[in-house]
Amino acid sequence: MIESRRSVRTFDGKSIDEKRMKQMKEYIEGVSNPFKVDVLLKMFDAEKYSLSSPVIIGEPSYIMGLVPSVHFAEIAYGYTLEKVVLFAKSIGLGTVWLGGTFNRDHFHDAVGIRENEIMPCVMPVGVPANKMSIREILMRKGAGSDSRNKFSKMFFNENFDVPLTEDAAEKFLNPLKMVRLAPSAMNKQPWRVVVKGKYVHFYQKADKGFNKSYGDIQKVDMGIALCHFDLTAKEEGIKGEFIVKVPGITVQNDIEYIISYVMEN
Repeated sequence: MIESRRSVRTFDGKSIDEKRMKQMKEYIEGVSNPFKVDVLLKMFDAEKYSLSSPVIIGEPSYIMGLVPSVHFAEIAYGYTLEKVVLFAKSIGLGTVWLGGTFNRDHFHDAVGIRENEIMPCVMPVGVPANKMSIREILMRKGAGSDSRNKFSKMFFNENFDVPLTEDAAEKFLNPLKMVRLAPSAMNKQPWRVVVKGKYVHFYQKADKGFNKSYGDIQKVDMGIALCHFDLTAKEEGIKGEFIVKVPGITVQNDIEYIISYVMEN
């Protein structure tokens, strides 16, 4: 599902059918994350609430979420909503992450945001159109949406001086491959990962130019990547958990430790 999913900016303009709308709402109500941060997600009718974006065509609905402004808020938001993205894909619906290019005040009013809550992103959802619009084609090319950094640029062995080879990744190979495929704002791919024995340490490489007034969008990206890793590890039969345990690995100034995954013995 991760490998076949793509961002959809052109929809067929029709409302989501009753069966799939029910499936989406039920899934959203039960979706969770491993970071002990509550993320409240809801679906909104685009026409009823006058919700739109100049870069999206024909969207019938939006998913919006609220999360308390606490540590790991954006990461939990990204992880949780990416699970919804993949579920939507499994029932034939398309989505795209939007961190900007919409009237944020209007969306805030619709979702009923309160003090000490943030809504880092919103997500149009619907049935993809048969063809991408010219606008979408140009946007994908401009953002380099289909390109990814090399495996050796993202993943490292023991420390940041030694690139990780696919052979050395061993059991973690497929989970890391799915991390590599994660979408990210401006396709910056901020995740950097160090594999050290049974530990997988996740770091964020910060990029300048992102407005953090509504949360750190690159930490949302980290949440998406962690979701890909976690779901794939489970599919591969790997048992483990996320922990915060700073490993003491030397890093550059623009690299921030986020979290570690430890595999059970």
